[in-house]
Amino acid sequence: MKMRRSLKPKGFINIPRRLSLYLKEKVFDFSDYGYYIFLLQEADWFQPRKTFGCVTKTNIELAIDSGCNPSTIGRRNEKLEKCGLISKTEEGYIKINQFEKFTMSVIVELSKMDVASLQEDIAQTQEVIANRQLRIAESQKYRQENNDPFRHSPLRDKGVINEEYIDPNDIPF
Repeated sequence: MKMRRSLKPKGFINIPRRLSLYLKEKVFDFSDYGYYIFLLQEADWFQPRKTFGCVTKTNIELAIDSGCNPSTIGRRNEKLEKCGLISKTEEGYIKINQFEKFTMSVIVELSKMDVASLQEDIAQTQEVIANRQLRIAESQKYRQENNDPFRHSPLRDKGVINEEYIDPNDIPF
């Protein structure tokens, strides 16, 4: 008898179309693709936590939730790890590599770019994430230098007050 736990289908995830390059370039098959998306759904999407971008469930819990055998989960994990899509943390969690790729601000930038291959996708993703981190660092530096961490906001300077703006990255899904 297969056991299943009731899942709470709440929230949403962003899946870029460029992810289909893994199928096109035959890196993995459709069942591996489906499992990868399943892992994305199970990952922690709340950025302030140390487990952001990680699946904290065990293989047995993943097997129960997906209706698969734990050995199938293990094989899928090995394949995705060989592809460089996931890795294991010291705590034993499954880390989704380049998880930032699926956050709203990164996915919006990537969706505007043409991509022809996985190598190009990886390079573009790294560039977008690096630029995003640079903008965050510059903003933090500016606020430190001006000793005004909360009153100054680039959005407020553009006429948007904080109550009108919700950063999609702050939505804990």
